Amino acid sequence: MARKFLLVLASTMLLTACQTESVNQEASSLEGSWLRPINGAPGEFEGMTFGADGSFGLLNIYSMSGSSWEQNGDQVVITTLTERYPEPDPSTVSIEKLTAEQLILSGDSFFAGSYKRDDDAGGMVAGSLSMPTGTVLPKDALLTIQLEDVSLADAPSKLVGNRLIPVGGQSGSIDWEVYYPGAVIDTRNTYNISAVIAYDNSMQLRTTSHFGVFTDGMSKKMDIEVVDVSSKAADSGKPMQGMYNYMADAGMFYNCADQQNYPVAMEGANIDLERAYTELRQVDNEKIWIEVVGELVERADMEGGGSSMSLLVNKFVSINRENACPVASNLITGTKWLLIEVSERSLVLKDNQGDSLAWFEMAE
Repeated sequence: MARKFLLVLASTMLLTACQTESVNQEASSLEGSWLRPINGAPGEFEGMTFGADGSFGLLNIYSMSGSSWEQNGDQVVITTLTERYPEPDPSTVSIEKLTAEQLILSGDSFFAGSYKRDDDAGGMVAGSLSMPTGTVLPKDALLTIQLEDVSLADAPSKLVGNRLIPVGGQSGSIDWEVYYPGAVIDTRNTYNISAVIAYDNSMQLRTTSHFGVFTDGMSKKMDIEVVDVSSKAADSGKPMQGMYNYMADAGMFYNCADQQNYPVAMEGANIDLERAYTELRQVDNEKIWIEVVGELVERADMEGGGSSMSLLVNKFVSINRENACPVASNLITGTKWLLIEVSERSLVLKDNQGDSLAWFEMAE
């Protein structure tokens, strides 16, 4: 009898050990923040936060937005989305190891890799967004919430955290939350929450006031509001011509007027431009002349936490492979220039001398 008891006990212990091994050696929870080094960027980290309520946030990753997570044994389904593809996109990873300090995920997913726990690395700002009375959003409505460092008045704001939330069918108020990397927050700086709701391929509602967080006693939970800007957006902008090309899910515009390149914001009438370009192009990344009604606006960079000037297309006008921007060397031909300075010394023109003009012609 004693031998049977010992055999059963040993079998039970072995089974328990195997079960413990199958859940990766140490009972622990995914909830919290996990970091991993960024390839090719020494000293930089990126990561994710598994919220206790099933929400999923990204830290120092701006090419996509976290949405939710769900665990079933050793399998974890992580759902994300992007501005260009706002439909929730689930991916499945397997937990190879989970301890109090380490997480190893495997699978055909961006999130596969080795992480270290750092629950101080991730923070969250949450609140409620109110819309104009009577607003009911259509099914394709997408809410973009951004947390930005706006400390420098003469420099672009820096993106700290962003969240994309499908909000089709909603009305009244909308709950929101944004995750951010805690290490980048400096309480001496000024931070702002902004929101944009887009549908029908254009911006329809947005915040127009400053909503500060973190500093001066401001809390991490706040209420914000958006106003209808659809009519203003439709009437804004000016005719712009340039060379357009599209590659790797991003459009680029070379402005004939200032000879500068600008990324094209994936909002407004951008979808009309993309469709026309796709129908006309003969090879990938082909540069084709376009005319649009648009404006240069500041938008968050696809990679990293910065921002830059982008082309916002309010109306697509035309596309023509036969046209091109004027050659830069010819821009001065046939023009008159007023001479106002020589060797960094200003010129004062006397009334009886008239204008001092220089006339330029191209040399043979």
